[in-house]
Amino acid sequence: MGFCCWGNWVQALPFEYPVSLMDAPATLSRPPALNVRVGKTEVALSQSQMQDMTHWMQAIQMRVGQGLFRQDSICFEGTEGGKPVRLWLIATDSKAISEAQLEYIDADKKPEMVCRQVSFRFLPFRLGKIGLGMDKAFVLRNVGRPSHQTVDGWMYWFSQRVLRTPENLQELELNWLGARFENDKVVQAFSSVVRNP
Repeated sequence: MGFCCWGNWVQALPFEYPVSLMDAPATLSRPPALNVRVGKTEVALSQSQMQDMTHWMQAIQMRVGQGLFRQDSICFEGTEGGKPVRLWLIATDSKAISEAQLEYIDADKKPEMVCRQVSFRFLPFRLGKIGLGMDKAFVLRNVGRPSHQTVDGWMYWFSQRVLRTPENLQELELNWLGARFENDKVVQAFSSVVRNP
């Protein structure tokens, strides 16, 4: 497939999550979700290249903005546990994928033209240890106590650590993982990684 820009015909968009999640303190020293699983394939946030995933998955790459404000994204739809799901991979101001979003979608809606329909071999989708439909108790056991939670069902984990680059320079890594629960089940999730020298 190829590359396109957002236009009037594009209906699918990554979801928005509460800005208050970004105010939480970094309570974790180990990152909660640096990888996204697409079937058996691991996508490393801040390392895997958007162009490689676009080519490998034969996806349509979409772009919003330009220059330092550019955001590229690709989207996949499939079915897990009898329910339609959507995965977004997003690169902000970078050629590397920096964020992933996972959500259930309406069974009544037609598949989005911009989202690549995937077969069972590219499923399940997972953000670190989180997948859609997982019980809250299971998530808390496997991810740990959240850094922050909101009244509308979001739980949020945030880690911060200092790494060494191959050039022996310091690099700050921030990793956010969020999950929204309805009836104690994950219905949306996101993970984002930022590294700054």
